[in-house]
Amino acid sequence: MNVVLFHRDLRLRDHLPLSAAIRTGTVMPLYVVEPSFWTGNCSIRHYQFVLESLTQLKEQVEERGGTFFFFIGDLEEAFQVLLETYGVFRVFTYLERERHGRIVQWMNKHGLPLTTFSKEGSVEVELSDRRYREKWHEYMEEEQASVPEMFPSINEWPSSFHTDLDECHSLKVPGEKIRFGLEGGELNALDTLATFLQKGGEKPSTMMEAIRFTSQLSPYITWGNISIRHIVQALREKKEIAFNSVIDSLLLRCKIARNSVVSEEKETDHSLLPTITGIPILDAMMNYVKKTGWIDQRSREAIVSMYQAIGMDKSSINRELARLWLDYDPNIHSFYINSCKKSIHPVSFSKKVDPKGTFIRRNVPQLKDVSEKYIHEPWLYPGFFQLDYPAPIIDIYRVYASPKRQSQVNEDQLTLDLK
Repeated sequence: MNVVLFHRDLRLRDHLPLSAAIRTGTVMPLYVVEPSFWTGNCSIRHYQFVLESLTQLKEQVEERGGTFFFFIGDLEEAFQVLLETYGVFRVFTYLERERHGRIVQWMNKHGLPLTTFSKEGSVEVELSDRRYREKWHEYMEEEQASVPEMFPSINEWPSSFHTDLDECHSLKVPGEKIRFGLEGGELNALDTLATFLQKGGEKPSTMMEAIRFTSQLSPYITWGNISIRHIVQALREKKEIAFNSVIDSLLLRCKIARNSVVSEEKETDHSLLPTITGIPILDAMMNYVKKTGWIDQRSREAIVSMYQAIGMDKSSINRELARLWLDYDPNIHSFYINSCKKSIHPVSFSKKVDPKGTFIRRNVPQLKDVSEKYIHEPWLYPGFFQLDYPAPIIDIYRVYASPKRQSQVNEDQLTLDLK
């Protein structure tokens, strides 16, 4: 019995463990829902995205004559049930740092075969940057693993293994669901990529354009609905110079992930972010994130910068944003948070990316009737105290008057990546 263990690789296309397993015999596609995994930085919005992905994956497998299986409990429990039911079995999986050590330990302890595949871009760490780039591009040019045409059927399985998602939906996961935004699933990822390719890599200047023109592929990459190789090959096929920066961002993402050290912070190490700050552009960005689970990279840098100016420590910012951003990936999240070192003036930034205040009005209801003249600094509005909107949580002019805080919103700060 070949067990293909899915985790952050919820797709059929270009799936190396699945392709290898199906060539050697009967395959059991398996996703283990570990309650402990969903009590850390991952929240209900991530689980919602995963369930949407699993729904599509289940349907795709069944269309090809197979059965997709779900187990609720620890990995070790699932393995023990498999051992008692089938005796010898082999696990095929991608190397996931979040739980790879546990898989190796259990399989070695019971003398069972394990076949692992490195995540995309995870080549030897000791390579120089130049050599790594060369190896990465070589891998991206290789042929993708094909989608299985048929899955060998499994006639008997343990009673604790489910073939539907009903039990999975009953798991209680903390957090707030997404009301509007991206839905998980391989087919949705492919549609999102196709839409981005049609846009032709246009460079946005305003907040609304950033939302419209950036790829929004990062959640699909994080949960493995689409492979990076698939994206790179599709971008190269278009032969548009504008897409080169996106490919560079994908390369950077892989480099960060291969060198990262995953560590979970304790619950007591952080404070909650203020729900409303009185800074219009920050409140607008955060309300948008809470509704959709996504926002462009330029806005993310601004969010981190402004929360730091308020006095929030990076540990708190790190954890709270991890629970909100749909594309939270422990391999790269902390790196991005810690690399946001620019001091971004909220008013200057707001006027630059949302000059007419359209984004603010859409996402801060209290300011929907404020004119363009006052939308970025509503506390100057003569009728401010009738708006039911608070004054800024900090004295913006004083805080940003310090030489260390003075900053112009320049083109470097407006550089977008794949986010």
